[in-house]
Amino acid sequence: MKLVSLLFAVLCFSAKAQLVNIEARRIHSDSVRRAGEFNFDYSYSDVNNKKLTVFNTALVLQQKSKNLKDYLLLLANAELSKARKEDFENAAFLHLRFNHKFGKLLRWEAFTQLQSNLPIGIKIRYLSGTGPRLKLLSNRFINVYAGCLYMLEYEKTTGGTNTTGHRNSTYISFSAEIPGIRAELISTTYFQPLFASLQDHRILSENRLDFYITKRFKVQTSFRYFFDSKPPEGINNQTVSFKQGFGWKF
Repeated sequence: MKLVSLLFAVLCFSAKAQLVNIEARRIHSDSVRRAGEFNFDYSYSDVNNKKLTVFNTALVLQQKSKNLKDYLLLLANAELSKARKEDFENAAFLHLRFNHKFGKLLRWEAFTQLQSNLPIGIKIRYLSGTGPRLKLLSNRFINVYAGCLYMLEYEKTTGGTNTTGHRNSTYISFSAEIPGIRAELISTTYFQPLFASLQDHRILSENRLDFYITKRFKVQTSFRYFFDSKPPEGINNQTVSFKQGFGWKF
C-alpha cells in the first residue's frame, strides 16, 4: 500500500522531456521484489545551437509481485538547463510501466508517460502504449532485450501547435557486466516512426558506463544522441550530450 500511495502522490505533480531511455533505468533483479535507485548527473549538451549545462535528477522505483511475473516501474525525472548568459529552463517527465512475464522469452508491457522539455520546444507531450518485450539473451554477464510497441501520442509545442498521432517504438537494449573492475556497459537504441508517415521519426541512441564504487554506489558516464526528423518550429533536429554523474541503489 505504501508503494501505491507513493505512485499516486508522484502522479499528481506535473511532469515534463523528450524521447526517454527507459531501458537504462530498469533495475535488473531476478529475485528481489522491491528495489529503487536515485541518480544525479550533469551534462554539456548542444541543443538548438545552444551550449547547455544540464543538471538532472532521477528516481526509479520497481515493485514485483510475489510470483515475480508482474512488476510496476515508476520513473520520475527533473532537469534544469542553463545556457551562457541565459536563465535556467525546466524539463521533467513521469513514466509508469507495467510488465508481465509469460515465459523465459516473452514479456508484455503497457505504459503511460507525461513529459515536457522547453529547450527543445515541447510544452507537453503525453504518451501511452503497449506491446511485447523479448529477452533475446541472458546469462551471468550479458542481457539483450528487444521490443516493438504501439504508442498514442499527444503533443503541444511552445509555438502553439497541437498534434495527435500513432507511433511505433522499436528498441534493442544491451547490457554487459565487465568482470574484474565492477563495471557495467548499457547501450540502447530506439526508433519511433509515425504510422501515417514513416518520414516523421525519432531516433535515440544512448551508451552508458557505470563503475560501482560499492555494492550500492556507482559513478556513471554516458553519451546520448537524439534525432527528430520533424522537430517543433525553430528547433534543430538533433541534440548531442555527454553526461557525468552518480547513482545510489536502495
